[in-house]
Amino acid sequence: APPPPPPAQAPARRAAARAAPERLWDKPTPCPLCGKELCRRVDMDRHMRTVHADGVASRSHVCTQCDKRFKLPHHLKAHVKTFHVEGKVQMCPQCEFQTLKKGDLVEHMAATHPGTY
Repeated sequence: APPPPPPAQAPARRAAARAAPERLWDKPTPCPLCGKELCRRVDMDRHMRTVHADGVASRSHVCTQCDKRFKLPHHLKAHVKTFHVEGKVQMCPQCEFQTLKKGDLVEHMAATHPGTY
C-alpha cells in the first residue's frame, strides 16, 4: 500500500519556516550597538545597515550645495528643503526668528513667546 499523504498542516509549517525571518520576535530585541528595540529581524537588519554602517558608503547621499552627507535619500531631501530651497519664509512676529517650516515657527513661538500665538 502507498504511504499516506502528509498531514494538511505540513505546507503551512513549511511556509511559516520560510517566513521565519519576517516574523515578530517573542519580545523586542535591543540593538547591540545603541539599544534601540526592534521587533523583527528584517527591521534589525535595516537598522544595522542604515544607522551603524561604517565608512563613506554609509553616507553616500551628498548635498551639492554644502557637501553634508546623509545615509538616506529622504534625509538629504529634507536637508535641502530646510536649508537651501528658496521658499516662503515663516517669520516670527515677535522677534527676528525665520524658518522655512511652519511647524518650527509654531514650536519657536510656544517655547520663546508663550501665550502670544
